[in-house]
Amino acid sequence: MASKRFKSPLHWRITLSFAVLTVMLGAGLSAYYLVRTSDMLITATDGVFDRVAAELTLNFQLSYQPVHEMVSLLSRSEIVEATDLDSRLALLPMVAAGLEALPEAVSFQVGYGNGDYFIVRSHAPATLQALFDAPAGTRWVVENIDRANRSGEVPYRRYFLDGNFHLIARADLGLSVYDPRERPWYAQAKASTQTIATPPYAFFFLHKPGLTVARQSANGQAVAAADIPLEVLSRVLLDVISTPGAESLLYLPDGTLMADAQPQRLLVRQPDGELRVARVEDLNRRAIPPEQGPNAVTSQWIHRTRTLDLAPGLQPVLTVAVPREELLGDAYSRWWQALLVAVLVILLSLPATWWVARSVTAPLRKLREAVAELGSGNLDVDLPVLQRTDEVGELNKSFRQMQLSLKEHIADLQKATAARQHLESELSIARDIQMSMLPGGGALQMDEGEWQVAARLIPARAVGGDLFELIGSQQNRLVVVGDVSDKGVPAALFMARVVTLIKYLHHQATPLEQLLLELNQQLCEDNDSCMFVTLICGTLDLRSGEFCYVSAGHNPPILSSTGASKFVDCCNGPPLGLHETASFPLNRLLLPAQSMLTLYTDGITEAFNTDRLEFGNQRLLAVLQEMPPSAAAALDGVLAAVDGFVHGAEQSDDITLMMLKRS
Repeated sequence: MASKRFKSPLHWRITLSFAVLTVMLGAGLSAYYLVRTSDMLITATDGVFDRVAAELTLNFQLSYQPVHEMVSLLSRSEIVEATDLDSRLALLPMVAAGLEALPEAVSFQVGYGNGDYFIVRSHAPATLQALFDAPAGTRWVVENIDRANRSGEVPYRRYFLDGNFHLIARADLGLSVYDPRERPWYAQAKASTQTIATPPYAFFFLHKPGLTVARQSANGQAVAAADIPLEVLSRVLLDVISTPGAESLLYLPDGTLMADAQPQRLLVRQPDGELRVARVEDLNRRAIPPEQGPNAVTSQWIHRTRTLDLAPGLQPVLTVAVPREELLGDAYSRWWQALLVAVLVILLSLPATWWVARSVTAPLRKLREAVAELGSGNLDVDLPVLQRTDEVGELNKSFRQMQLSLKEHIADLQKATAARQHLESELSIARDIQMSMLPGGGALQMDEGEWQVAARLIPARAVGGDLFELIGSQQNRLVVVGDVSDKGVPAALFMARVVTLIKYLHHQATPLEQLLLELNQQLCEDNDSCMFVTLICGTLDLRSGEFCYVSAGHNPPILSSTGASKFVDCCNGPPLGLHETASFPLNRLLLPAQSMLTLYTDGITEAFNTDRLEFGNQRLLAVLQEMPPSAAAALDGVLAAVDGFVHGAEQSDDITLMMLKRS
């Protein structure tokens, strides 16, 4: 009788317990799912924002820094002292070379203290024809205002020149009302001893926003400047738009826009018809961060804001605003669906409670089958719904939590793997760009008369700081081998700066000793990170075999002849980029017939094997004792010897090797 009396209450208690536990579990899982999904989406938004900030900074610096160097160099050149049109046109090839080397700049201009003005514009032929009605064959458009020795009316003329700087046509633009001394870029440069960048403004002819980089000449009588459009920054912002209502802006602290995901909003036409760069107050203010802070999450918006350090005096604010409903709307919808499913499960499971009470072993069998499937790798297997408070129920909960944790761990692992693959892809692209700056893409082999040249660069990482160059005329070649301090991305950026400056200074026909002095001064300027480069830079006379060179803290060259190799004694100077007043003595070396000169970086001599022994100078001399039949064979022999010595040890430094062999 007692058994019958307590049988019905037990079923009710089991049924009630099952219902309460199911409601609690469903509500908890739904809330957990909503919170976790929201956190993951917001975290993903933070990652995208960080990537955009980094891309904006890198894109601007890749555009700004070379133009900054060009303006600094041209402010010291003869063009800032040219007093008439003829003398300025005589220097046009120098200016054109700078514009061709730097596609980021669309024009170069000089404003003189007496009101003279000279500008060179570089665009695609179709753009020149559309903007200036340029005749066919026009490569350069030059405009000139000459106030010297004039009184009263001053004409403004435009000149159209072809790629060989021959005059095609001339256009008289009437009387000049333009005075460069009244322009902001001129006034800001005159007020500073450094290279300055103006706030963004509307380019008159291009109808695009941009800024001007300017610097006054050493004597203060002129200002050299270059114009840079900012459209690439808006393209980066356009990529960050992840939802239809999201907004992103880049603006200066005073509210002036630099970039907008909707670039058509960057320029505003004023009542007088003139264009100006838009300000934040001209736009919808949804993307401006609220009072809660730079990383606020409100009931309507998710804001992210950061100040970017693009250049001295240029620290714009990047802000992104995403509607919370658009970012988390799908998570809310799935939460309601999960909640509805939980309610339906409860309603449908109540009639089965009595059967569950009598069939204690049935859930265990189902749980065993599900756990076996889970152990085989099927993480999506459905575990049985057990509303029990004993060991069976606890075991079921533990396996369910393990399933969720495994899914989350695998999802996190997939994200980390995707991020690593993206970084490896970007470094691979950077390596290709760096190698394209070197002769032969970093692997050079050349025969010219009695001379053979072979060179190769092998970075220790995806990108590196070693460099080599071989440029010049048929009879004289500029030979450069260098090694930047440190490795990786910082060294690669410094290496790109060194190569750009060497090519530019050589194009100006700068004497070797002066080239090293100017190169050192440029590298010392704004070198807050105290990076430096050691290098050997010299000119080789292909007729006489005389090699005049300067060594800036670099490894001594090796001269090889039949059966003998030795280090060349030379006067060595300090590395470049450390002391602005450093001097660099000139060395001379004659390369006779049947001889070979080896230039290298310390990645050869300081290559370590698995026992931490270095390759060293003596091993290098021993490899070069036997004169190989060609420069390429000598290079392959040295690299093979180094590879055999390290025997699979990780490369610790960039390797650069150049062979100059005379038959």
